[in-house]
Amino acid sequence: MTANDGMGDPDALREEIRQTRADLGRTMQALATKANVKSRVREQAAQQKAHLREQAMHRKDELREQGLHRMERARSRFRQTARSARGSAQRAQGTARQHPRPLAGVAAGAVATVLVVLAVRRRRR
Repeated sequence: MTANDGMGDPDALREEIRQTRADLGRTMQALATKANVKSRVREQAAQQKAHLREQAMHRKDELREQGLHRMERARSRFRQTARSARGSAQRAQGTARQHPRPLAGVAAGAVATVLVVLAVRRRRR
């Protein structure tokens, strides 16, 4: 407080009182907020929930990327295997064309097997 021989400037005193009341109001509000544990716990829970949701979305995106990468790798391996199988089939086809006798022998064996099976079935009837 300011005083001049026991008398202060009334406007200055009013301003000081107004300022003191505002400070006291802010202090009381801060104390009330600290005393309201339930509200603080809710706020912390909401913040934690938001943080966990953000982490989950980030992890989901990471897993999606890993899945896409693995799927592309599997496709690449499949294409490689298919090319290899096609190459093997073409080589086998070329060999069969160059040496038709073994192929004819296999075909004759298959025909003979079918005939034997048919003959056995006829006897059972």
